[in-house]
Amino acid sequence: MKKLVVLLLVLLWPAVAARGESWTVDTPYNPIYYVETFGNALPEMAKAALAGTPFAEDKAVQGVMVTEQYKDTQQMNRRFLLLAAEHQSVTMLIEGLELPESGWQVWAATETFLRGAESFAISARPRYDNQGRVMMVWPTVEYGQEIFYIGGYEGYSYVYAYENLDEQGNGIRVMSGFPGYSYEYSRMEQGVVAGETTYFCAEKPARLDLLDADDFPCNLEKLAMGAEAWERIEANLDTYYAQGANLREKPTGKSRSLGVYRGAVAEKLDAAPGTQHPWYKLRIGDTVGWMSGNYVICGEKMMTPPAVAQCNADTSLYLSPGGQVKQTLPAGTAVHIIADCDGWYHVVLPREDITWKLDEQGTYGYVRMKDVTEYTTLLNMKHGVIY
Repeated sequence: MKKLVVLLLVLLWPAVAARGESWTVDTPYNPIYYVETFGNALPEMAKAALAGTPFAEDKAVQGVMVTEQYKDTQQMNRRFLLLAAEHQSVTMLIEGLELPESGWQVWAATETFLRGAESFAISARPRYDNQGRVMMVWPTVEYGQEIFYIGGYEGYSYVYAYENLDEQGNGIRVMSGFPGYSYEYSRMEQGVVAGETTYFCAEKPARLDLLDADDFPCNLEKLAMGAEAWERIEANLDTYYAQGANLREKPTGKSRSLGVYRGAVAEKLDAAPGTQHPWYKLRIGDTVGWMSGNYVICGEKMMTPPAVAQCNADTSLYLSPGGQVKQTLPAGTAVHIIADCDGWYHVVLPREDITWKLDEQGTYGYVRMKDVTEYTTLLNMKHGVIY
């Protein structure tokens, strides 16, 4: 019966190729979803979202607006925009998120995910629980039977899930463990998981600015290749990764912070006992300090692409905040941000052209926040989109 319910829901869902349709989905989990698809005629809400962005004058191709409205807690309401538009002679995906407290934030999702020689549809699809009930509704990019569920927040977009099912609901599903590198592979029968789920790691997180539709690990062969590459990375047990914590002068939580590290590769120098976790003495570039072992991972398994900053003018790169100047960075130079340090960024200047990966062998230093502009991704920097 459960398989039949899920299959009927999949078959009865509105036709994804139709533009200008709208429908409502009530769920047992509180939110109500209002979905509106559109073509080159933007709805007023989409026009409002794009106003003031680099995409305001772009020619729309098609898109979807999904409103997630809670019955009791309006502060949790969200609205998602996923749009394909002609931007600077490229058909690119643009994504937006509206929250009650901050309004609309719109960013560049990808220039490469849409396959140029293949028709696509932008719509929205439900995600179900194991009882066949709708949990939530996500924007989608669809190529026939291939459905990519697209999520997004804080200035970047990612593939939340991938499905390739026939009309009977048989096929495969791949779930991404964003923002990490983990994936779940399941074989589907009549719309529900059949058998055990297999888990993999890959070389890239499922961010749209890092891959195209053909790069996404949507089969066992691609997932296995990623897992083999990951085993090589994990074999380097001398690499430590520090994420989401203060680096302190001494091994105590009351010691002065040297910066809040978003993510960095570190050299472990020493260790000291802690209340629940040991403290590790780390060298990150030229900076040495202590971090709770709760936030230090051996290997680079949780490594996520760092944000970037671009110099607004010729900018000094300092050895320490307010200390000696190491070199001058020409206007337009891009660096990766690894930490926030009370009006300063701890950054890494790559040895060659900047990519999405942190160059841990690059030049470390500090820049004043006011001297640079931060972008969440290289793609947003390219198009001047500040989240």
